[in-house]
Amino acid sequence: MKAVPYGSLEPKAVEHEVFVHSGNGELFHEEKTFPIGPGHVAYVPAGSLHQFANTGSSPLVFVCVVPRRDR
Repeated sequence: MKAVPYGSLEPKAVEHEVFVHSGNGELFHEEKTFPIGPGHVAYVPAGSLHQFANTGSSPLVFVCVVPRRDR
């Protein structure tokens, strides 16, 4: 997934884990901002307010993993 300069700011119904492949950005999570870049992993709990932002000149590329809801 490639983040636009600022992604949507909204809680999601399920937890997810984010693995950053390349690029640089920020993760806004519950009123705190954290820098993210290649090799970083982030855990976002279900229902938490968060947003990803690309702060670099190249795309912010990451994999977002969510649990299956049918289990």
